[in-house]
Amino acid sequence: MSLVRFTGHPLPDAGVATLCAMSGKDGPDELTLEDFDVAADELTANYFSGIMGSYLSCVFMNSEYVQPEPKGAEGRKKKAQTRKEYEERVLRAHRWRGDDAALGLRCAFSGEPATHLVHRSQIPMLTGEDVLNFFPAGRGMLPISVPTSSLFRHCPWEDGAPRKAAFFA
Repeated sequence: MSLVRFTGHPLPDAGVATLCAMSGKDGPDELTLEDFDVAADELTANYFSGIMGSYLSCVFMNSEYVQPEPKGAEGRKKKAQTRKEYEERVLRAHRWRGDDAALGLRCAFSGEPATHLVHRSQIPMLTGEDVLNFFPAGRGMLPISVPTSSLFRHCPWEDGAPRKAAFFA
């Protein structure tokens, strides 16, 4: 069984297509966990480097990618731990065990069992974490499945190189 599939929704489907291009695969049924790992390594290197901070602060508002570095050794140590946890939960969602609060819910995009509850710091164009508008059943977050969560970090972008896909959303 495939880890991901096209859903008919443009955001996760752009992520599927980008992962296929980055991995040199012809379709989503060929993607492996290792392909997701390679993509997560690249995202981690670029998203936490600060190089894309201005853009990411607009797309993934208040996400861990764009939070400033604290002053002092204690603050930097705590920040490193927070970033590692965020990386494991968000960028490596394909290996994350899931959120207990998502049990029994269905993914809003794929219809599969949900494993994460997300808001605008993880998916562009959503409302805030505690805002109850626009989510099913009055929840403050949107239920999605693990593979779908991973896909929102990818989006095709033409960088001038022929047929080269990069990510930025």
